[in-house]
Amino acid sequence: MKDYTIRESEKSQYVIGFWKNDDGTMSVKFADGTVFSKIAYSEENLKKIAEMQEAQAQTGLQRYPEFDKARKSSKIKAILSGSVTGIMYAFGAGSMFIPAMQSMDIATAAPIALGVGTITAVGTIVSAHKLRKESARVTELDKIKYRDEHRKDLEKSRTYHNAYAGMSAEKARYFTKKKQPYSIVNIESFTQDDLETIIRNMETEAATDFTYVAEEAEGKTK
Repeated sequence: MKDYTIRESEKSQYVIGFWKNDDGTMSVKFADGTVFSKIAYSEENLKKIAEMQEAQAQTGLQRYPEFDKARKSSKIKAILSGSVTGIMYAFGAGSMFIPAMQSMDIATAAPIALGVGTITAVGTIVSAHKLRKESARVTELDKIKYRDEHRKDLEKSRTYHNAYAGMSAEKARYFTKKKQPYSIVNIESFTQDDLETIIRNMETEAATDFTYVAEEAEGKTK
């Protein structure tokens, strides 16, 4: 799960992930980087994590305008930074300072030109990283919002014959076999495109109203 905190004080109790260990216990990671270990891997603890992350998701949706604004700002900065870097490298990192450098010897001028180019390149990398982070956060919130809006229908998808048509066998197996495929704790296991495909297939199946062969007649087992 992405980090939707806006204050440092929130991070110490904000769960961003968990995993099962080889010894049968579970570890939980918080937004401040702290990892709690030796936690019992139980339905009770999994339920607690799900409840905490669902609450975090709702808070994230409330803060969506702030995150979307930050994403747009990062995109503009990345574009501007990239443009500056392109100009610097197109004309040579030190060319903008040629007048000032003409009086310098090569040993002095070269490091300055190199330094200017390096600073510009680093600025571009930082801007790009910021954009990726903000974009990933907004993308996940969009997915959560879509899931919430269609949750009741998605939970009925297993009653349809072709809800997972067009998906890979592995992805279809996930939605048919996973105990709670749409739970927030599994948010990274599916994409918004997956959810849109399921809803679209369900709508198409309902609209066409075909008669389907019974599962048993096809030798299938649920």
